[in-house]
Amino acid sequence: MKHRVAIVGAGIAAFAAALRCARQGMAVTVLAPARKARPEFPEMLSVGGVGALLGLGLQRSDLARRFPEVRERQSRWGDSRMEIRARIPGVPNPVMLGKTSLVGVLREAAVDSGADVVEIDRLTAAMQNGSGLQVTFVHDNHVHEMACSYAIDASGRPALLARQVGARRSTLDHLVAFFIRGPALPEFACFVATMSIADGWVFWACDEAGQGTCAFFTAGRKLGEHVTAASVMSRVPAEIQGMMTDTQAWAASEVEPFNCSTSALDQSCADRWLACGDALQTFDPLASRGVATALQQGDAAAQAIAAAVGGDRSVLASYREQAQSSFRRYVAERNAYYGSGHS
Repeated sequence: MKHRVAIVGAGIAAFAAALRCARQGMAVTVLAPARKARPEFPEMLSVGGVGALLGLGLQRSDLARRFPEVRERQSRWGDSRMEIRARIPGVPNPVMLGKTSLVGVLREAAVDSGADVVEIDRLTAAMQNGSGLQVTFVHDNHVHEMACSYAIDASGRPALLARQVGARRSTLDHLVAFFIRGPALPEFACFVATMSIADGWVFWACDEAGQGTCAFFTAGRKLGEHVTAASVMSRVPAEIQGMMTDTQAWAASEVEPFNCSTSALDQSCADRWLACGDALQTFDPLASRGVATALQQGDAAAQAIAAAVGGDRSVLASYREQAQSSFRRYVAERNAYYGSGHS
C-alpha cells in the first residue's frame, strides 16, 4: 500500500514537493488554499534555482522556451560605481520568470506524475496519531478529514499546518515592498537593476514582452506616508527611469504591497510533518534566494519523507539541522552586509 502524503500549499515549494513525492511512488494530495490573485511581476531566478528545476526532472528546452535568460544585471549601492553583469553565452545564466507561470509548470508536472490537487477553503486542524497525521479541512463548505503518513507545510508565511501543531514564527525585521507596473523600452527586455536610495532601495525588472516592474523596498516601521505609484516613481533613480516609457502610466499604476521581512519558524519538522519554503523561512529579497530555496527545500522535504518511509528516520533530523544551519549562515551574512553600509 502506498504511503499518503498531504501537502498544504499552492505555490512553488508545494508543487516541487508534490512532484518529488509522486515520482518517489507515494500517494500525494495537495491541499491548495485559495490564493489572492495578484498581477504577474517579472523577477530573476538564480542559476541555482534553474539547477533545482532540472533536478526535479523538468527539461532544459522547456524551461528555455518559457523563461528567457537575463540579458543584463545592474546594481549600485551608495556612492559606489554602477556594476554591470551581462549575459555570458554558453554558460548557465539567471532567467526571468513570473511566479504564477512557474507554479503552473510545477503543478502540471506534479499532476502528470500522479499527484491529486484539492482546492480547499481553509485548514481547520492537524492532529498527530500513532501512525501519522489526521488533517481536517473545509472544501465546498463541507468538513473533510484525511489520514496521512506524513504532511508537508508549504503554505507560505501563514504556515497553516505548522501553526496547528504548535509552531511559531519569529520575525527579524519589518521590510516591505511596493510594486508598480508599466511599459518599458524594448531594448531593455530581460534587464534587471537594483539601486540603493536614501530610504531603501529600488528594484527593476522587465520581461521579454516589455512589461516592466519597479519596486520600492523600505523598513515598514519607519515609513511615515501612504505610498502611491507617484511616490514610488519619485524615488526611482534616473538610470531606471531611462528604461521606462510613458511615465504617466507608471505613476497611475496600482500599488501592490508585499511583506518582505526575514522570518523563520521555531520548528522545521517534527515526527510526522515538515515545513519548507516560505512556510519555514523567508528571506530578504536582496539575497535573491527565495524561489531557489523554495524549490530546493520542497525537493529536500519530499526526499526526507521518502527516506523515512523506507525506514531511515534519521533523515528528518538531518533536514532540521540543515534548515537551521543554512538560516543561521544567511542571517550572519545579512547582518554583515547591512552592517557594512549597504542599506
